[in-house]
Amino acid sequence: MEQALIEASMETLEKMTFVESELISSFVPGNDFQASDVFNDNGSTLLWCGISIRLPENRNFYLVLPEKLAQRLTRLMLGIEEKKIVAISQMVDSVSELTNVLTGRICRLIYGEDTLYDLGVPEYGRGIPKINLKNSFIVVQSSENEKYLAILSI
Repeated sequence: MEQALIEASMETLEKMTFVESELISSFVPGNDFQASDVFNDNGSTLLWCGISIRLPENRNFYLVLPEKLAQRLTRLMLGIEEKKIVAISQMVDSVSELTNVLTGRICRLIYGEDTLYDLGVPEYGRGIPKINLKNSFIVVQSSENEKYLAILSI
């Protein structure tokens, strides 16, 4: 499961945005872990997108990233010039699509190509998703000098 999360997140980001990412750490968090501890408090707004995996077993996948990185990835995915403003709706759509593709790849890597799985509709918000991180596997990665989290419930 750990390797699937790492492989899917790195591969998806590179293929969809042509941006490489590097693994910083991966772990099952303890009781005192706060997702906000991963990000330097530089005033950046955090965004998250989550998708529920309903079949073959109930899990959730979340992508948590700084808004600055979400804007950069949106520009790359949609071919928006650096000088142009990225609309919030474009950022929501891009991060949701990235999360959707990531979740599909994770499912294929964990359950296999022939397994039927059912994904929910992406949910989106600001800050850190209100989830029980104690029962999750977390991968911290960096892209464009910005850290992001890939979280999979276990």
